[in-house]
Amino acid sequence: SIDGKNWRDSQYQSAKTESITLVMNGEFSPENNYYRCVVTTTAGKKRVPQGISEAVGPVVKPKAFAVFSADDNSLCFYKRAGKPADGSQFDGRTATKVYSDIETTDFTSAFNTPWADKASAIHTIRIIDTVKPTSTKNWFANMTSVERFSFANLDMSACSDMSSMFYNCTSITSVDTTGVDTS
Repeated sequence: SIDGKNWRDSQYQSAKTESITLVMNGEFSPENNYYRCVVTTTAGKKRVPQGISEAVGPVVKPKAFAVFSADDNSLCFYKRAGKPADGSQFDGRTATKVYSDIETTDFTSAFNTPWADKASAIHTIRIIDTVKPTSTKNWFANMTSVERFSFANLDMSACSDMSSMFYNCTSITSVDTTGVDTS
């Protein structure tokens, strides 16, 4: 049974749970990122089980963010439903500074990226989760200590501006573009 109700009522005696899915509530919009749980039976009956939906709570659409850690001078990119707080432990190191709104912000200058004040200290860039930016303009500008970069997990299919992406990255010796989708 789900939410205290038995599926085997007189009309659907042999019905069993076929799937449990998360469905967006209402029309999609950037502000409407909540989902609800829907259970479908083999008899085609659908129900929104109140017990599960309330126990799970709203499921938030993942958002991209970046974390600078002074532990290893890394800048890591993630796309998750929750992000760490500045100073907390995250992914095995201290999240010295956490940056939001990175997929849709156009950084018009090498000095207005949120991590610009850390650029010369960053040694490693990791794209941990798939991130799909609309612009990577100036993203890695002035990162003079980074030697290698891989586009793995960086989905460039929606990116319209890559200008100055590696501006003044004087130590880069290798950029791996394997698997880059720029369509």
